[in-house]
Amino acid sequence: MKKLFTTAISLLLGCSMTACGPASAPASTETTSAPPLLRAGYAQVDITPKESVPMNVGGEGKDGMSLGVLDYLYATCVYLVDDAGTELYLMAFDLCNMYPPLPDYRLELAKKLGVPENQLMFSASHTHSSVNIKATKIPSTSKYIISLKESLEQAALSAKADAKAVSGMYHTAAETEALNFVRRYVMVDGSYAGDNYGNHSLGYAGHETEGDHQLQLLKFTREGGKDIILTNFQTHPHRTAYYDTKNNAYLSADIVGAYRQELAQRLDCHALYYTGSSGNVNAHSRIQEENVHVTYKDHAKAMVDYAEAAAANFTPLDLGQIKLTKTLYVGNVNHTEDHLLPQAKIVADRFNSGMGNSASLEGYKDIFVHSRHALSVVSHAAMSETLEVPLYAFSIGGFSACYAPFELFAELGIQIKDGSPFDATFVCCYSNYIFSYMPTQLAFDHGGYGAYKCNFEPGTGEIIADTFISQLNTLHQSN
Repeated sequence: MKKLFTTAISLLLGCSMTACGPASAPASTETTSAPPLLRAGYAQVDITPKESVPMNVGGEGKDGMSLGVLDYLYATCVYLVDDAGTELYLMAFDLCNMYPPLPDYRLELAKKLGVPENQLMFSASHTHSSVNIKATKIPSTSKYIISLKESLEQAALSAKADAKAVSGMYHTAAETEALNFVRRYVMVDGSYAGDNYGNHSLGYAGHETEGDHQLQLLKFTREGGKDIILTNFQTHPHRTAYYDTKNNAYLSADIVGAYRQELAQRLDCHALYYTGSSGNVNAHSRIQEENVHVTYKDHAKAMVDYAEAAAANFTPLDLGQIKLTKTLYVGNVNHTEDHLLPQAKIVADRFNSGMGNSASLEGYKDIFVHSRHALSVVSHAAMSETLEVPLYAFSIGGFSACYAPFELFAELGIQIKDGSPFDATFVCCYSNYIFSYMPTQLAFDHGGYGAYKCNFEPGTGEIIADTFISQLNTLHQSN
């Protein structure tokens, strides 16, 4: 049962009397206030490029360069510190993923802030209409990375400077509808239809699985400051990149940015957004009649409608000290398709030389559904037998959060939340490192883009979920 955390302050009065004679003067009275159990601060910093940069999704710009700004990109940071002095920086920003050099910079920034690296979490929103920070040979990208590092440090320091006593922590959730869709399809005959590629206009029965439609909110109320609300939801913020063709060469925070802005206005709060387990989820369905939101801003407003309704039912969570855990999981690389390497090299070479998908697959269409499949086979063959994966989690009283360096499939997020011993648990993806997709065993059995792009062997997803649950149990037992 959830309990409302209360703090008692004791007042000790001292009085001394002599055995005979007149009473002595009353002893002085001192009142000592205990430090607040938790303090929280917030900052938001603009990280929009000041000049044209290569985009994560090229769009219509020349050579994949941005033509302008549809809406601004931001880094948001929540700073937390408990009465034992344990600090925690939660950083979320409008970039596609934790591509290099961000993983190394997270470690560098932790040193600057004077905290262990597991007390600084970096998470990307996964907007596809952002900067391709991997394109470091382009001068504007190199300049942007320098300014980005400065902005992230500013966000951390500003959030710490804003720290105020937390008077309560609350959670609520809503089951949404028509806001996310499993993008993997099955045909009417029961066969797998594919996901990113293929003709889905005829003969399909529906989605491979149901998915996760839960939108969660965590609120910190503060003394003398605005509430801070963290959101966790499973969606793919790529509507401006793919579905709005006139805007797909413009930088945008997409659904996430529009949601944060709308939520902050309606609930008069500071907002941070975590993209949840959405490796097999799209915001836009290929079953056209399922789509009821026309633009990314309409979509974001519909999300805020659910959030606003849920906010009427915030439930108090126990406050507590910050608890941290890190596991270094060693996973086996997927070498099950190494026997296809000779053919994959031919297709990959053709594709890399500039051939389109159909031309590069000529002679091998019975093996590869897309040239990217061949590229994955070549990539996996060059890897070692294992990869080390850092998995982070923390808890504060009745709340916990897991940070996954993957695009976890939605069902794995459900597995983690269902197995968590905490009253509320966030699953935050695209965090701290980048290891691409993490599918379910069912998805591996069916195949397709999300499965063959995974670097790890089938069954790893369920092991990762169980590892997070084990971490959460350890945290819960230490409370």
